[in-house]
Parts: sequence; structure tokens; C-alpha cells
Amino acid sequence: MRRSDRREGPNWTRRVVIGCLWCRIMMLETACQSEKVVSDPCMDAWPNQLRPNLLLDRLKLHPMTNTEIPTPAQDGLPTLDWRWKQDREKAHELHQLELPFVLQHVPDVEAGVERWKSNEYLVERMKHQKHSVTVAHSGRFMYFSEDKAKKSKSYHRPTEKLELTMEEFFELPVPDLAEDTHYYFLAGKADHNWIAEEMPTFQNLNEETKAALGWGRQPLPAFLAGSASAKSFRQVIRDETDSGRLGHGYLGTDANGIPLNAGLFLNSVNNSRATHDQTRFSAGDRYINMRIGQKGVIAEGHFDVSRNFIVMMRGARRYFLMHPCECLNAYIELADKEDPEYRHWKVRPDLPDFDIESAPLLQNVRALDVTVQAGDILYVPSYWIHYLVSLTDHNIQLNIRSGIAVEGFDHVQRASGSVGVQRRMQLERQYYQAKQRTVWEKAVLLFLCFSATVEIFKRKKHVLGMFLRPLKGEKGLL
Repeated sequence: MRRSDRREGPNWTRRVVIGCLWCRIMMLETACQSEKVVSDPCMDAWPNQLRPNLLLDRLKLHPMTNTEIPTPAQDGLPTLDWRWKQDREKAHELHQLELPFVLQHVPDVEAGVERWKSNEYLVERMKHQKHSVTVAHSGRFMYFSEDKAKKSKSYHRPTEKLELTMEEFFELPVPDLAEDTHYYFLAGKADHNWIAEEMPTFQNLNEETKAALGWGRQPLPAFLAGSASAKSFRQVIRDETDSGRLGHGYLGTDANGIPLNAGLFLNSVNNSRATHDQTRFSAGDRYINMRIGQKGVIAEGHFDVSRNFIVMMRGARRYFLMHPCECLNAYIELADKEDPEYRHWKVRPDLPDFDIESAPLLQNVRALDVTVQAGDILYVPSYWIHYLVSLTDHNIQLNIRSGIAVEGFDHVQRASGSVGVQRRMQLERQYYQAKQRTVWEKAVLLFLCFSATVEIFKRKKHVLGMFLRPLKGEKGLL
């Protein structure tokens, strides 16, 4: 064989190998572009103030069955200290934008946390009344509408209901395993007015002031209600309304410079983008619920229509918070309003046998991983999806509901009904098409690599030696 022929062989082989590398690069670029198309519903919806992570990545790193407190406890959202004026102002700002945040060191809450460590104290305050207890035999709590369940002959109720006193609830067996039977205690809004009495921060207006204001159940802080006349209240409301800050501005400060709570907790009834009249019609109900969970019980992903301040009075819970734009990717049931599990997702991403091919869009869902511990307050705006697990036994939280926001409803609307179903099917189709293209690209890549390998062995040249050999005299390679 001529010298020139021997030189052309390795030249051709190197070209094949380099071509394979270029095919691999192009395949990765195509996969990236496909992923961007599939994640389109939330491409630009997440605000800059928040730093979410992929939900499935966080679950793989720290599964829901792991009841140890994750590190860091609050990942991706602002954590504010009520003792600092700038943090209080930041809380008002984030609440006006309808964005979640964690608030710590609120004096009423810290004082209550110490009292609520005692089971005897709580039993006495609840006056031995019977309350609703949900029984979850699988350790998973799925809320469902009882009225809708009665209309459906095929629906299987995932939980059962009992009526127990708080004392009886505390005596129930503590589950050892995640799949054991768990119990979940719920005291409704009319069962514990004493909470507002011992925590003035969460107290409503007295009836006389409500009537004088003419705002029905419009609340203001307790210390205002006890220290000002109805006439001055009306003037404050009028001034704040004219300035466009009602419910989100400040009604002055107290002696310590703390802004009066016109826009937080039970007092938040309007929306930053709503007019005065819209605020009154969208205010909704305002109340406090008490919930007590056993260690390991999981509440499935869902969203609530009303705003919710979650106040942890004992123990800890882990929350995943997802922007309303994730309704499509998270498979939230919005197609059928008569479904008993309407507003909840139809996936179980924490189960060992979960198959991502059954819900491919879930791999694009981003979430905030937040652990709230005793004394913490987590704000969950309207329509934000939350998915949670109790990390300690007999953990206690208060749900402070107050009004309905406008922000987020547009995302829910786009994911609802037949339009939402079609949109999700379109996104899934894009995913499967992209995956099919990737399979063909891999096949081509393997063929080229195989061809290059055969050629190398034909020439009886070692791969490493071929690439390390000097290129002097071999023209046309680069």
C-alpha cells in the first residue's frame, strides 16, 4: 500500500469520530430546545423575588417520607423578622404583590407557642368539645367534597371521619410507619374564639366598630378598635381608600415604630389590583382554623381560593409551594368541577412506583421547599399550590383565612375545563415527539460510533494512540 493511502485511512476515521461528537452536541441542543417548549406555561411567570427548584429533584434529595427537617429550612423565598422595621415593610410589600414569605418573631405568636406546649392547657381551652378528625389509613390526606362524593356512585372516599375531643385525639396511637393509619384533627372557625382573644394580632373588629364603618365584617387591629372612635375610623378608611392603599398601606405606627397591621393576617381583604368595590365583593370569609397532624401524614397537592396565613404553634411541617402557573404541569384537576377532588392533583410523585411517563409534565414543575417550625408564619396567596407533610407528632398550625386575591386566577382559568385539557395534551404531545426524536438521534450516533470503531480495528490502530499521534503532514483534517 502506498504511503499516501495509509495516511488517508486515519484521516477518514478521525473525521468520522469528530462527526459523531458534532452529532452529540446537536442532539443535546435539540433536547434543550424541546424541554423549553414543554415548560412553556411557566417560562416567565415565576417572579424574581423567588428562587424555586425542580420539585422532583428536591423529592429525590429529601423524600417526603423522610421526616427530618431539611437543610436549609426555608429555601428560595424571603424569611423576614418582625422585630426589624425594614422586614415588616418588606412583608407588606410582598403581601401587596401576593407573593409567599415567612415571617418570624411575632410577639403574640411567640408567647402562644410557650403556652401551647402543654396538652392540658389546650384541652382546657377547647372545653372538651368534639371536633372533626380525619382518618387516613394510608398515611395520605386527600381532601374531597362530601356533597360531590354523594353524587358520584363510583367515587371511593380516600379517608373517613370521626368526632373526638382534643383529649381523645391526643390519646390516639402514634403511627410508626408512613403507611400506617394517621389521624388529622380539625377545629372549625366557630369552635375557638379564645385564639383571637389571647392573640390580639389576629383579632377582628368589635361589632360596634363594624356597624359604624358600614363595612360588614371588615376587620382592623384590636388595639385600634379599642383606642379610637368610629368617626376617626371612618376618616382613616376614607384617607387610605383615596390614596389607594387600603388594606396594604400603613395606618401609622405604634410607640415602637411597628406598622399597624392594616394589610396582614385577618385584616387583608383587598387586592392591590382591585378597585374598592371589587374588594368588597371578593373579600370572602375571614376566620381561623386549627389543625393538628400526626408525624408523617401527607396532604396531597392542591390550591385554595382564599389567602392563607399558616401559623405554626407547635412542631414542624414541610411545604412545597408552587406558582399558580404550574396547574397544567402539576396535573391539578380543573376539568370537571363536579369531581370530589377538584383543585387537587392527580399524581403521586413521592411513591416509589411513580412512573414519570404517566405524568411527563411533572418533571418541569418548580417549587419552593419550605419548613415552618413553631413560631413561624407562612403566607400562601390565593391559588398557590401547596403539598405538605407533618414532620413531628401532634404538630399544630392555625390557618388564618382572609379574602380572595385576583393575582393567579388567570393561570387557573387557562388550565380549567376543556381548554386546559387540550393544552395539557398538546404539551404532552410535544414531550413525546421530542423524546422520539432523541431516540432516533441516539440511534444515528450509535451507528456512526460503531462504524468508526470498525474502521479503527480494521486499521489495527489503538484509539488513544491514533489521537495522540502527531498530525504533521496530514493535511485537510482541521
